[in-house]
Amino acid sequence: MFEWLVNNIGTIVVALVLALIVALVVRYVIKEKRAGHSFCAGTSCGGGGCSGKCELCHGCEFPKDIKIRKSPNT
Repeated sequence: MFEWLVNNIGTIVVALVLALIVALVVRYVIKEKRAGHSFCAGTSCGGGGCSGKCELCHGCEFPKDIKIRKSPNT
């Protein structure tokens, strides 16, 4: 048993480090989700510039104090 641990110590250490990283990421995502933040990969939903194509945010809500100009062609 001890010989097996010595022969595989590198693999064991890498696996433990990767497991720790995954656990920290999951913890962070859960913490942010509970705080009410959404995650939109590749979009800027938080800044009000989302295209509405994000699966999680279903479009963006603009703050009420921002006035959106409509183009004259519409």
